[in-house]
Amino acid sequence: MYPRPGVVGKATKSALAQLGTRAGRSLQRGQTCLARWYDYLRLVTVACYARPAQKAGRSAERVEDSLVILAPRDIDASVAPGETALAWLNSHSSILLMTSGATLVIDPVGVTLPRQVRPDAVVVTHSHIDHFDRALLAHWQEDTAVRVLTSPFVAARMSRKPNVLRVGDRASIGDLELLAERCEHHATEPLSLVISGPNTPTIFHPADSDPFADMARLRKEHEPQVMLFTGPSMRKALEIARLIQPRMLVSCDCDDDWEDEFTLQAKCEVPQTEVKFLRPLEIFRFRAQ
Repeated sequence: MYPRPGVVGKATKSALAQLGTRAGRSLQRGQTCLARWYDYLRLVTVACYARPAQKAGRSAERVEDSLVILAPRDIDASVAPGETALAWLNSHSSILLMTSGATLVIDPVGVTLPRQVRPDAVVVTHSHIDHFDRALLAHWQEDTAVRVLTSPFVAARMSRKPNVLRVGDRASIGDLELLAERCEHHATEPLSLVISGPNTPTIFHPADSDPFADMARLRKEHEPQVMLFTGPSMRKALEIARLIQPRMLVSCDCDDDWEDEFTLQAKCEVPQTEVKFLRPLEIFRFRAQ
């Protein structure tokens, strides 16, 4: 069973709350969704502790009180022609994108794929631990020989060498085309993604990027209809949406109050953009318009 995003152990939550109390004095309201930092810590814990337990033949259901490791469940992975299906595989960074001709996974961390999902490719946007799970990728490459695309920096840290992507590079994955774009983030060689296809609405995934003025060029050149967002900053998401002007912004279900405030702010600041939040493994299907 999947927990609501943000569920963590009592001891961990208490420690983070104390840290948040000290740090919170320097943060504006709405700047950071604390629940997403809880989720970040949970993903790190999963990556560090879940896999050794699974290798030992045990079911890694809990790491500490109330901390539930996500487990796979059956999903409807069928996709009709002309349809695009989108889901979050965890409550933070890991995204599943499917069309009738391609299955793409972005930044898988601490996840086990539903049995119906067989990815054609995996993309890693940067090396931070909540986006790059080296052991998981090594297992997938050994087990399924899945194609991995990532930056030279991440590629150098993988045991099996992937396809290298640099800003400006393109790659075809089934009926999808992937374009690596600039990403302004405190990481080495981070990538943002523009994803398109003949029957797929153009999707922009900033992948933790800060907003920057040249994003307006992406709007003019690619006209993204859908923007994905995995970060904790409401302000950052809204500023990027203002530059990109997507028809829809999709993010992971986090916290009802935060989502209500985000949706209200979006209506004021980017009224042309519809906002949608997905629970982990909730499938959202849409078509180009």
